[in-house]
Amino acid sequence: MKKRIIIFCLALISLPNSAKAQENEIELLYFNHGDSISFRWGTANGELFSIGARKGYVMQRRIKGQQEWSAISGVMRPASDERFALLESSQPDAVVVRELIYHNSRNQGKKDNKQLEDSPKSGEDAFEDNFLFGMTMYVCDISLEIAKAAALYYMDKPADKTAVYEYRVLFGDQQNAGKVREVTVDMLQKSVLPAPDVLKQTLNRQPSSLRGL
Repeated sequence: MKKRIIIFCLALISLPNSAKAQENEIELLYFNHGDSISFRWGTANGELFSIGARKGYVMQRRIKGQQEWSAISGVMRPASDERFALLESSQPDAVVVRELIYHNSRNQGKKDNKQLEDSPKSGEDAFEDNFLFGMTMYVCDISLEIAKAAALYYMDKPADKTAVYEYRVLFGDQQNAGKVREVTVDMLQKSVLPAPDVLKQTLNRQPSSLRGL
């Protein structure tokens, strides 16, 4: 199971570049375990990430060939600022995601949320947001716990283990999909792990935090 999670995370490292290449607002990847499916997604840029942090995400599913989509999750939103603060004690990289979502270091001296929303972003803030966004996508790729806290992970356990499903993730307030990745999952076709030698060589090139998953 650990090896499956590791390979799943390795594949997800390409999320930001893949999203940019496809020009999707939300890029979606999956790993089919046979009896369940793990999903990870990411937005194309920091501005869209901020939208997701405010409005949350909804996972939708349908059987291939059907027209109607059904929501299989509630609105998934990031963990609270307090929860991220606790997470940092065991996952120090969570500070990057916390800062991008809650802007703690830049919000000092601000009086209330309305003032924060009304205050225009400076060029320095925009640059910092872009940097933090790239780092956020990276740390969510190497830490499943942080990805869950950022509301970028979902596991589905569909009842029919022989069906072919289609999935997509929308922003929480969307009724219809915009530019989002739709993926098709044949439950009978499990995601394939690399050969052991390839896995070992790949892990040896990864940060120690990833090798320890």
